[in-house]
Order: sequence, then structure tokens, then C-alpha cells
Amino acid sequence: MSNYDLLLSPLKIGNLTLKNRMISAPTSLAEVGPNGTFSRENIAYYELRAKGGAALVNVGECTVHAATGLDHPSQVVLDTPTALPSLTDLVTAIHKHGAYASIEFGHGGKRCVPAFLAPGQKPIGPCDIFDDKGNQTCVGMDRAMMDKIIAAYGRSASNCALAGFDILTIHVGHGWLLGQFLSELSNHRTDEYGGSRENRCRFVIEVLQAVRKAAPRCLIEIRISGSELTPNGYDLEEGVEICKLLEPYVDMYNISAGVMEDLFTWIIMHPSMFVPDGCNVYLAAAVKKAVKKPVSCVGALGDPNQMEEILESGQADLIAMGRALVADPELPNKVRDGRTDEIRRCLRCFTCQGQMMKTRNIVCCVNPVIGQEYDAKYRLPAAHKHKVAVVGGGPGGMQAAITAAERGHEVALYEKTDALGGALKFAKHEEFKSLLAKFADWQIHQLELKKIPVHLNTEVTAEFLDSLDVDTVICAVGANPIIPSQFGIPGDNYILGTDLHNEGVEVGKRVVIMGGGLVGCETGLHLAETGHEVTIIEMAPEIAAETTAAHRRALKVRMGLHPDMVGGQNTKPGLIPPVLATSTKCKEITDKGVVAILPDGTEHLFEADTVVCALGLRPRANVVDELRKTKHVFIPIGDCTKTQQVTQAVRAGYDTAVALD
Repeated sequence: MSNYDLLLSPLKIGNLTLKNRMISAPTSLAEVGPNGTFSRENIAYYELRAKGGAALVNVGECTVHAATGLDHPSQVVLDTPTALPSLTDLVTAIHKHGAYASIEFGHGGKRCVPAFLAPGQKPIGPCDIFDDKGNQTCVGMDRAMMDKIIAAYGRSASNCALAGFDILTIHVGHGWLLGQFLSELSNHRTDEYGGSRENRCRFVIEVLQAVRKAAPRCLIEIRISGSELTPNGYDLEEGVEICKLLEPYVDMYNISAGVMEDLFTWIIMHPSMFVPDGCNVYLAAAVKKAVKKPVSCVGALGDPNQMEEILESGQADLIAMGRALVADPELPNKVRDGRTDEIRRCLRCFTCQGQMMKTRNIVCCVNPVIGQEYDAKYRLPAAHKHKVAVVGGGPGGMQAAITAAERGHEVALYEKTDALGGALKFAKHEEFKSLLAKFADWQIHQLELKKIPVHLNTEVTAEFLDSLDVDTVICAVGANPIIPSQFGIPGDNYILGTDLHNEGVEVGKRVVIMGGGLVGCETGLHLAETGHEVTIIEMAPEIAAETTAAHRRALKVRMGLHPDMVGGQNTKPGLIPPVLATSTKCKEITDKGVVAILPDGTEHLFEADTVVCALGLRPRANVVDELRKTKHVFIPIGDCTKTQQVTQAVRAGYDTAVALD
């Protein structure tokens, strides 16, 4: 059983007793059902967290006023009765697993998109705002508009109480409407709602009072930035004083960080893989010292040992997790049952948010169930038991084996090398990829738990497959690095990026990396952090173009290359930022370095002691064609069909195994 006594201890707040201290932070979905209601798929997404053992499930980013408050096109609007049926169904789904239901009240304020608002409606906020051309982009709220918004909060509270929600989370942070009133960054009013701290809190207090009056039986939580972490925004000292002023009107606090005004603080608000676990806990700890109501902390939390220590040291009363419970909704149950070695950790790679922005779907790099929770909820064991051979022990192959075994198939896995992990094997060498290495370890542990036979150092041929007593072959043999023969014959100063961490490989002081994709950039970052002088050559105008905008931004900050944040707090001290040569084409590798064609058409020698080739991968099509000759059903997946990222490999392994029936 578990040793996490504080994490598993109940907590009484008002008329509620939470069964443990692990709660689901507000997370949202880019796509909801018709007319701003929750679909059955949306409900299944939130239910998964309740089923996984979270004491409280918080439904994120709902708006209180459709005409003025929408900041993206598909939000649930709370102040209209049309939302009630789906809200009620959602609460029922959460409650049946013993969790409490909370819902986040938001309003975009000046950050709203005019196209999403009522016809002719401009975004509203504390003050008038004009762009560089003199066009008004935000209308300062007058008394009548303030009363209208306060009333909308009240109607929303009444509706949510009627639907059965236990806690109402009022979002007053991150630079949304109520946070805009709190901060001198956006509140320049000269009336009783601006200027002093008490005045800047006045509108928020009026909202909280309206919510309390409309839903007296519900608890009120505020979600607030402990510090806005940006120039001219409020700091932690001011954040603590604001929390003290609001305490008479709330029952609990969720302490986050940052403000949407600043792209740098966005990757602290949503911590990247380049920052430590629990990087924002200090903000909650400071608030907890100053208030009497329970405080939850949030941000890069998922390690039960760290979470227990946070509670033990009195830094917070509750641990709120967002992406950690996307990656593994069962985390609280695994803590309860003493199965912490089975927790699937979030990579903090921003795949979930990036996919929502691109296609309005949600996916998870490590959890292939995300995005198809409803289907998974009713998925039965396979109707027919297959004997399956999985060829290739990378993330896609391992996931195929794991899922096939879970569905009742008889599975064995064959790997050519002496270790599982595929491309993930290299992650253990780079400190900022530690979570990726842990995912590979998680997959390997799942193979062990499911007693799936693993055959290492096994070269598989079509004849070998034909000798096996199997029905189906899933081929996940991956890809080979592209070797640039057109650049001349490489000399002793040349290595492939995939060979960088091989035993005996030596890297000189000056390094030129050919290829500025994600692998090239992360390799460059690792080398820069270990004392090398790095130049990255990329023929495209942007580096790491294949990754999400948020991860690319975080990567640039860590590399010291972000245009707004060179040498910023997210950059490792002492790092010499790599030199970027974008829109630059490599021409020739010489014993002195790399000759490249600059954007202006001139040639330039980038001197190097070591040249690292990271020009991408090419599917092992010849291997696939050979193995395809087997007499068995043959299904190629992952990089051996088309070079992809971990997300697509894991999903392909899962989907292929699910389709075996």
C-alpha cells in the first residue's frame, strides 16, 4: 500500500470533505458540442479524471457572458439555461466516482476576439485601448456594463448550482477580465475601480458577492496568479496582499502564475520541460503563509514524492494537476494503491495544447486514449484472440504490444538491438529530456507487468516470421538517419546525431549542426549546456518548425535565443547561446567545417571541430518490403511508413492494436 499519508488524507472545506489532496486543475477543450454545450465525448474526458481518483474535477474555461466574453469560438456559456442539460450530465458523471465537481468562470475581457462576440461588439476591459493606427480595440467598461457582467456572473452561478456543481472557480488571474482589473498593467482607471489596491479589487469583490448570493450552498474558489512575472505587472508581494483582501469572499485559493500579456510568462504559467517540477509552488507557499483558507498549488506537478513533501512542509493544502492528469488520469488511484512506478508522467511537450490550436482536437503524446475517451470507455476485449508478433521496440512498437496484450491477444516483441526504446534511448543523456526517458521506462515496465515476451538482439526476416506460430505481424522498425552523401565524403570530424552518445564518440569544442529541426536544436542545446560552441544551420526560415509554437518558444528561451528573453530566467546560467543560421543551405563538409550558402547567395565557411548531421530520418522502406513477404497478416506502423514524432508513433501502435478484433 501507499506511504503517501498526506496526499491521501481527507480535507474538509466548508460543507465538503475531499477524499484526498489530489485535484484536477481547470483544463478546457477546444471543441465542445453544438450550441455551446458539452458533448458525451467532452463529458467522458472529464469523467476519466474522476474515475482515476481525483478528489475534485475542475471544468475549465467556461464563459459567463457570450455577447462580450468569448475568447475562443467554442466555449460553454454559463449564463444561459441551454447549457443546463449537459452541465447536469457532466456533474453526474463526476459525482458517480466520488469526486466533487467544480467549474471555472471566465471572461476574456480585452483579450476576446471580436469575431466571436455579438455583432458590432468590441472587447471590453477596465480601460479604452487603441492600436497604433488609432483604432479602438477595447472599450473601457462603464457602470452599466459592469452591472451587466456582474449579473451574468450571478446567473452563471445560479445555473451551475442548479446543475449540481459543488465549487465555483472564479478566474481572476492570467490576465483575463477580472485579472485585468487587479493589475496596474491593464487597469489605468482613475475612479473608484482603479489606482489603489483596494480600488483595483473592488470589481472582483462585487463579482464574488454576486456569486455568493446566487449560489450560497456552493464553495467559491478563486484562481489567481501569485505573481504576474512581467514588468509593470504585480509581483508576489502584491499578489499576496490581493489574496488577503479577497479572503472574506472566498473559500479556497488556486495559486497559478503569469499573465497572457507576456509570451515568456506563458511558458511559466504552463511550465515547459525546460523548467523544474513544481516551479510555481513558491507562489502558493507565500500566499498560504498569509491566509487562513485552503490553498492549492499548480504547475509541473506529477511526482508523488515531491507532492507529499509540498504538503508536509506546509507550502500548500492541495495539489492541483492539469496535464499530469491528461497523461495519466489514474495517477491518484496509483498513489492510493502503491503503484507509483506505473505512473505515466506528462512530458510537458505542449502537444495537447498545440493540437487543440491546430485542429481543435486534443491528443496526448504519451496517452493515446486522450481524444477518444468515450470510445475507450465502452471498448470490449477483442472478440477473437490473435497471436501477434511486434517487430521493433521503439515507442510505437511497445505501445502496440501493450495495447494488444490489454485486449487479450497473445503477444511477443522482437527488437534488433540490445535495448528497447528506439529513438527514446537517447533521451536519458539530455537532462531536459528526462521525462521522455521516463516514458520509455514506463513502457518497458508495462511490458514486464503484462509478461510480454521480449526478444532482444533478434534480426527478423520474412523467413523468421514464417517460422513463428502467429496470425499477425505489426512492423515498427522505425527509420534511418539521412546521410548527406551530396555534401562530399565526411571526414573524421563528422558524426550522425544518432551516434552522438555512443561509447567512444568525442565531440570537439566548436560544433556545427546540420539541420535545425527539433532534434538538431535539442542536440545543439545539450551540447551548448555541456560547454561547446554551437552553430545550427537550417535551410528553412524557422527552427524546429515541426513542433508546437509553445515548445519552440520554450526551446528558444532555454537556448537564450528568444528575441524578448535572451539570457532570461529560463536560460541555464553560463550557457553560450548557439548561433543560428536559418534560410541557409549546406553545400559541402570539409575538414575545417561546413561550407554553406547564406540567404544572400554568398558562401561561408562555418568552422567546426565536429560536424553533427541532424538532417532528419528516412523510413526503412527496404526492411518493410522484405518483411512484407511473410505469409502472415502484415501491418507496418510508425516511422517505417512515414517519419513522425512520438505522439503519432504511440497513437499508431494503440490504434492498430485496438483494430485487431
